[in-house]
Amino acid sequence: MNTEQLVDYVATKSQITKVQAKSIVESVISGVKYGLITDGSVRLGSIGTLSMVKTAERQGRHPQTGEPLTIKAGHRVTFRINQAFKREIQ
Repeated sequence: MNTEQLVDYVATKSQITKVQAKSIVESVISGVKYGLITDGSVRLGSIGTLSMVKTAERQGRHPQTGEPLTIKAGHRVTFRINQAFKREIQ
């Protein structure tokens, strides 16, 4: 499901216009980003938890030339699924 499909789903399910639904979806996405940046994690009810994880600097190889290169330290987002939801989808 992409953002447009999610907007359509929210509009249909909530019986609101697509413009209103798009605003809601964008607000939720903005809130998730804010939560990850400020708190480092966002619990999504009965679905699971998104967490911000720091990655260390590491060595890699250029895919075309094979030359070694240093990959900068950074951040990535991980998702840990809620066990109840995991049982539900199996």
